[in-house]
Amino acid sequence: MKHIFSLFAFAMAMFASTASAQNSFEGKIVQHYQKKGSPTMLVTWYIKGDKIAFEVAALQPAKADEPVFRLVPDAGGKKLKMRQMNGSFQMDINADAIQIDGEADKIEAAKETGRGNIEPRFEKMVNVEARTPSLKIELEYTPDIAIDWQPLQAVFKSDYAINAMLRLSAKGFPYQCKGTNASGEVVFEYTLKQVQKEKIADSVFK
Repeated sequence: MKHIFSLFAFAMAMFASTASAQNSFEGKIVQHYQKKGSPTMLVTWYIKGDKIAFEVAALQPAKADEPVFRLVPDAGGKKLKMRQMNGSFQMDINADAIQIDGEADKIEAAKETGRGNIEPRFEKMVNVEARTPSLKIELEYTPDIAIDWQPLQAVFKSDYAINAMLRLSAKGFPYQCKGTNASGEVVFEYTLKQVQKEKIADSVFK
């Protein structure tokens, strides 16, 4: 259970960023997330139209029973249902309990800079550059998965990518994002590893 607290903090700080989706995509998206000084996390998103859930786990767990957490937004979008998939731990996370991670809420500027370069996973891809007081944010998102993050801003206030998209009033899914400081050092990064269109059972979102 040594990773339980780091996984919980990660879920609270970064990927407590679920939202209502208005799109026809159904399937699974896998990302790796790396934050400076922390273990790499495996993040698996499940999307089915307006339903979203995601699981968070250590990428290379020391033991088979290391915790895997699934988070699902409630119908009103003001809290997340969190439960351990390989254990009994569960709780609800209210939006007002989610702490701001670094400067995620301090996006000073954001602009689209062209078409993204990951093919053929998505037909439409957009590059974005944004800045906070101390970080440069490089983001790629796809409008093919047209998620409107605005109504549920409270639950993703700690997500740099989503805040950059909000600044642009953009709808989509942020599949890659990197933040670097003034010295060029990578502070955080998440990268797309897999996109799989497949049927997702409704039970995943309960």
